[in-house]
Amino acid sequence: MIAVLTTIPFLSLGIDSLIVLIIAATTSFLLAYSVAHINVMVLRKRMPNHPRPYRTPFFPVPQILGLIAMLYVALNNSPSPEMTQLVYSITGGILVVLSIIGALWVKFYMKRNLFEPDMN
Repeated sequence: MIAVLTTIPFLSLGIDSLIVLIIAATTSFLLAYSVAHINVMVLRKRMPNHPRPYRTPFFPVPQILGLIAMLYVALNNSPSPEMTQLVYSITGGILVVLSIIGALWVKFYMKRNLFEPDMN
């Protein structure tokens, strides 16, 4: 099933379209990892005595370097200048759709307000 579903885009789209989609997907992941780095820094400052599974050596230097590197790669991800606008448009579309799904999930399934912390 997975092999068939992954073969469909290869057969129906050209390789150039797939390259753009892969670059857009990896840019979305880079932005998600950037948010994770920011979350780590914020949580460590807000809750310094909270128990954690491990401590990051030289905190927050690795997070800041990782954040800078990921943003640099996300800004310079297109192999050609003509592809840049299309990649960022697809990335923005992915993020908008996932944000709407996440907001609906929190509001209607979890029955919470958006950005309400879970302090349990």
